[in-house]
Amino acid sequence: MTNTDDKCELLLDSNRGVYIPQHFCQEFKLKEFGLSDDDEDVKTCLNGPDNEWYWEAWAAICDKAVIMLEGHACYLYHDGALWVVRDDMPEEWFP
Repeated sequence: MTNTDDKCELLLDSNRGVYIPQHFCQEFKLKEFGLSDDDEDVKTCLNGPDNEWYWEAWAAICDKAVIMLEGHACYLYHDGALWVVRDDMPEEWFP
């Protein structure tokens, strides 16, 4: 993870393109984000972007994933790159 300031961290840069969901599910400890390897959305994303439900599964993962960092709840934010952002991130950061 790359720390860009004290409220967000880059998890995966945009050069991974459509494979960001698949790489997230392969490379990160899902349990730390409150996810399970047995989760159907995780299984769908692990199958790759050719799966017709890939993006719906990814949206569900982004909606339910949360990790605690330095006493703050942090969430996934995917806009080109994949970030983890703190719950107190200023709204003007988001497009």
